[in-house]
Amino acid sequence: MRKILFLLFCLTVLPVSAAGVKLKLGEHYQIRCLLWPAGCVAPSPSNPEALVYAHGRTDNSLWTVTKDLDGYYLIRNVKTGRYMTYDGVRTSDRRYMRLSRTDHNDASRWKIYPGRTGMIISHKSHTNHLLNVRRDSYIVGTYRNTSSLATDNERFFLVDSKGRVVTDLDGGEVKLPAHCFDKPSDSRSVPVQARKQMRVPGLLEFTVNGHKPVYDKKTGLYLYPLPERTGSEFTAQLAAAGQSGLLLFVDGKAATRNGRCSFERPEDGRVFRLALASDSDTVAVARLTFTYLPIVEIGGSGIGKSHFTAGTFRLHDPDNRSADSLTAARLRFRGDYSTFMNKKSFAVKLTDGSGKAANRRLLGMRSDNYWILDAMAVDHARMRNRVAMDLWMDFAAAPYYATSRRNLNGVRGRLVEVFWNGSYQGVYNLTERVDRKQMGLARSDGRKAKGCLYKSNTWSTWTLMGCNRTTGRPSGTRPPQYDNRGGSWAGWDAKYPKAESGRQTEWKPLYDAADLVSRAEDRAFVREAAERFDLPVVCDYWLFIELLFAVDNSGKNMFWAVEDQTRSPRLTPAPWDLDGTFGRSWDGHRSECAPGNDYRSYLRRQWKMNSLFDRLEKLDANGWKAKLSGRYRSLRRTHFDPKLLMKRFEDYFRLLERSGAAARERRRWDNANGIYLNFRSEEEYLRDWIKKRVATLDRQYGY
Repeated sequence: MRKILFLLFCLTVLPVSAAGVKLKLGEHYQIRCLLWPAGCVAPSPSNPEALVYAHGRTDNSLWTVTKDLDGYYLIRNVKTGRYMTYDGVRTSDRRYMRLSRTDHNDASRWKIYPGRTGMIISHKSHTNHLLNVRRDSYIVGTYRNTSSLATDNERFFLVDSKGRVVTDLDGGEVKLPAHCFDKPSDSRSVPVQARKQMRVPGLLEFTVNGHKPVYDKKTGLYLYPLPERTGSEFTAQLAAAGQSGLLLFVDGKAATRNGRCSFERPEDGRVFRLALASDSDTVAVARLTFTYLPIVEIGGSGIGKSHFTAGTFRLHDPDNRSADSLTAARLRFRGDYSTFMNKKSFAVKLTDGSGKAANRRLLGMRSDNYWILDAMAVDHARMRNRVAMDLWMDFAAAPYYATSRRNLNGVRGRLVEVFWNGSYQGVYNLTERVDRKQMGLARSDGRKAKGCLYKSNTWSTWTLMGCNRTTGRPSGTRPPQYDNRGGSWAGWDAKYPKAESGRQTEWKPLYDAADLVSRAEDRAFVREAAERFDLPVVCDYWLFIELLFAVDNSGKNMFWAVEDQTRSPRLTPAPWDLDGTFGRSWDGHRSECAPGNDYRSYLRRQWKMNSLFDRLEKLDANGWKAKLSGRYRSLRRTHFDPKLLMKRFEDYFRLLERSGAAARERRRWDNANGIYLNFRSEEEYLRDWIKKRVATLDRQYGY
């Protein structure tokens, strides 16, 4: 109550004219705030670049104010010689400005002018950024003022080294409340209550329902995951370190004796202010926000692409299906083009204390030790890969050998928010891998290969099943010879079995299939195609990449799998890396991805037409055209319905928005590598693109 009365007094006292002095350039001054007139602006004791609002007079709280010919001011600390400089950067202890060693020209220039009361200090270039003292943390920085009225924590006055208040600023009168003319000679003359009020609180450490929230050291914000089903109010038990004899407050409302607190409308990135206080002093403060996405923490240094590095992994599952205990892990960057992006993708191998693989079931997916954190850095929506794979997993025909839902030719995944070494990294797609276990392939026995899995790693004649990349037609030549002791062949990698440690892989099924497509006579191709390829899945794969206008998935970024080559050489496809879909190219651009474009013509023009699809269509092998049309009509009534397709995006957009993750992603990565993030605009683009794309295919397939 005493605090409230003090603040009300500061806010309501009438400004008066009193004896003061004129500003003299080059003199030494304290910079004081109207809301806390007993304190002053000073460098932070823990960071020479940061500013805080200290109580009383400190040995480094004096500043010189000089003026340029153009009327703007330079503010320099007397003791450190550092300049107040705007840099637009927000960290845990700085707010958009720093104390720089040198004068940074316009960045170090300020406008100082009389306000209704006190002085307003705004930046020269960013005129709506006013010098500000944060009420919760007492950090001094700038704040983007969107109204015409500055608040009292944005109004300042100057006091010279003799304790005299400046009331004349270049002939302009500075009006101040009477209490601003008090002249404490040092901090001991400040009333006890005021001295306590000026103390900078520490960072509050606490748990929510027994779990520690994740702290972002760059923004000074805690993040805690909630189940998506959480309603308009979330009630939790908070426990703070050192709470004995103190009270916890959430937005000024005290918690119950056992720490129960209510958080109203914990969505849309709303930030709650927590404080640990006695009846007369605030001891520690924190800011807390909530998300409906799981949170992943990874730690490790020296991470590169070529090798795994020791690190840590922790998953915070809002549905409590996975423990959030810290786990040893090995990490590396993953991807080709994506490694050049600022936002990195990670491959994660979970290990036990001895360094051996340790399987964990994450977020309702499979139990495994190897996981992927896909950054989706080129995707303006941050969800295309996830939406496309969800769609494939929902509609695609099961592989020819499938006996249960455990035989998957795709991967499940979840959108999560990732922290790396305590720094927020944004929204990621946490996924399983396409591997032998995922697809249910036979395990190889000793030196004899059974199940086989191949992944294309580049665009080549043979990842396109023999397509001559100059003419766009089947080459008519035999594929290059292979060596089962080698892990790569003609643009393909052998994912299983791997040629290592004296073991061999088996390239024969892929070689024979490519040979058939490349140079077999028409009748032989028609006769043998169904023996070499899982045509129902191939049919679905073609319709899938044609619907998505997948610019990077007709030969590259796909898998071919053989369940057991000792029983059948038949290949079944699986998709991968679907960022370049739904109206965007592999690098994030819209070029050549118009919804009305003909996909076949695009592939031929780009020398990307897979000869398998080309010959199936031209020869109408096994009634290929009728199969495509019939399957399209069936899917058009269900999974390919434009409203149902768009709903997949809408659900993810709403999830990111309600979680506050969309805003955090924009703040962290907008315009990184030229990728602009405007989720509402991208949602409208997708809605229009999907509607027109399906209409194009309707005409093509006579729906």
